Amino acid sequence: MSSVRISFTQKEIDCMLDILNHVKDHNQWMVETFDNGEKIYNVCDKFNKAYNKPEPEKTKC
Repeated sequence: MSSVRISFTQKEIDCMLDILNHVKDHNQWMVETFDNGEKIYNVCDKFNKAYNKPEPEKTKC
């Protein structure tokens, strides 16, 4: 199994950190998402769809 280094823009990093701050009560969802091999840079989209929030108050993706 090979690993691939993925680069993120500062905006993407800020977005992911913002999401983590919003989903402290939903960390099981995050764990399942990553364990299922979802690509990290799709987290914003996955989060928005999972919680039916196209534009969360503080999260701009």
